[in-house]
Amino acid sequence: MLAVVVASITSFSLISSMLMFVAVEAVAAPALAAGSVLDLPSIGSSAAPDRASSTPAGDFSSVGDSGAHELAPAGPEGAGANEAALNEWLATATEADVVRRSEYATTYRTPDGSFVDVTTPYPSNVRDVDDRWVPGQTRLEAAASGWRTDKHPLNPRFADRADSSRAVVLTREGHEVTFSLTGAGPGTASTQSSNGKVRDSLIFRGIAPQVDLEHVVEQSSVKETVILATPNAGTSSLLRVLTPGRLGRGAVL
Repeated sequence: MLAVVVASITSFSLISSMLMFVAVEAVAAPALAAGSVLDLPSIGSSAAPDRASSTPAGDFSSVGDSGAHELAPAGPEGAGANEAALNEWLATATEADVVRRSEYATTYRTPDGSFVDVTTPYPSNVRDVDDRWVPGQTRLEAAASGWRTDKHPLNPRFADRADSSRAVVLTREGHEVTFSLTGAGPGTASTQSSNGKVRDSLIFRGIAPQVDLEHVVEQSSVKETVILATPNAGTSSLLRVLTPGRLGRGAVL
């Protein structure tokens, strides 16, 4: 039905264009008067008034002495130096430097009093239990019969067995999607760090002969990887099953 609707809309657009084209009536352009536009006289103008410049009164000798707002020289080198200095400062910025947050942006107040907006193409902040915007996290926390990551756009939940019918559950804006792996064994679960900072990786060892399964919680997604011990591993049949439990209008996968 969807294909038929799209085809109908396309046909309608084409027919409308054709009707508009047919309705245009050819009209002869009016004849130009004898002579050329180059023969027309130019439009005159009066001279601009002569206004002498003046210097504002006052003592400006102290301007720039503090050096608090000095910038790197203009040009590619100077611009690069400014960007490098800003990135270095942002790496050490604390919550006290944050002015406001939204789902995709964080605004900082720099030491010189200016403001910097850091925006991302993915949700970088989430609302906490007090409905405040806080930084998104990827750390896995132990939960009943598995693990979870609370401060995350997808609120991921993981079962403690790879063969669970609700092995991975993702929710966003009231909509839920469940993933399971048919044909897998329970495996042996453990958490580790994929970046050397936080425990954001969940690995199930031995879900099939010489086959492991890994889930990594990323900033706005969950990455799944099937790991084969050898090129000849993976002769078992594994089927990924997606169950859209409460997907409603406007839900996007």
